[in-house]
Amino acid sequence: MSTPHVSGVAALVKSVHPDWSAAAIKSAILTTADIADSRGHPILNEQHRMASAYAMGAGHVNPAKFVDPGLVYDLGITEYAGYICALLGDQGLAIIARNPWLSCTKLPKIPEAQLNYPSITLPLKSVPFTLNRTVTNVGPADSVYTLKLYTPKSLTIRVSPEKLVFSKAGQKIQYSITVTSHANDEKKFMEGSLSWVSRNHVVRSPIVAAADLDSPPLVKSFRSWLLLHSRIGLEIYREPYKFPGGCEAVDCNRACQRDTHSAGQCHKDDGGCWCDKAPSK
Repeated sequence: MSTPHVSGVAALVKSVHPDWSAAAIKSAILTTADIADSRGHPILNEQHRMASAYAMGAGHVNPAKFVDPGLVYDLGITEYAGYICALLGDQGLAIIARNPWLSCTKLPKIPEAQLNYPSITLPLKSVPFTLNRTVTNVGPADSVYTLKLYTPKSLTIRVSPEKLVFSKAGQKIQYSITVTSHANDEKKFMEGSLSWVSRNHVVRSPIVAAADLDSPPLVKSFRSWLLLHSRIGLEIYREPYKFPGGCEAVDCNRACQRDTHSAGQCHKDDGGCWCDKAPSK
């Protein structure tokens, strides 16, 4: 039942900050969440044991704080597209965005750990792993935030810089996080938290260091689905004829543009050479 409640919360934040992106709204809700229940006790899972980040996420939504989070982790279309490119490549971008003209060629490839998300998930490794985050000041113009870390003994986390000094609203500052595991046993994941604390705000991000993040099962399954169905997914964009000149013909792309009256491009697959175009509106 959390979905309708959080949807209402998002609508409230949007009514107060109509110019905020969906990513900024999500960040405000996540970073101001409580990690204790209404009695001040640790949040428990369904077995009445202390809940992990996988069970409770960022915590309980706090309606008294989410409209004034102090800092937000923002994201735009370019970042999301770059993330899809790093995860699934051109085929994934074309199918998810439903636009065959989009290409990963000019987009930054953004791995999952580097996506500017308010929660921090990274691979559990014995060698140092570094990622970056960028926060935007949505609080008072002159604000100073200091670092507060909670980490287990077997996890070393270093953050640079350890103090964020803002001089205006809307200002962005990037910081880096380097994590190293010293665990001798084969733990599947370890967790901690990173908070930026000012006079009036606490901006908390959960940290999860997990094994086997390079290619989780869900990503493997989706990549396999793309391989099997990429041609089906692109059929909605395709002209129903082969280009007779072949994909090696110099004038192939020009002929596609002429025949489809759009920025059609030559597309080669096991069935021959086709002209792709945008779907009819």
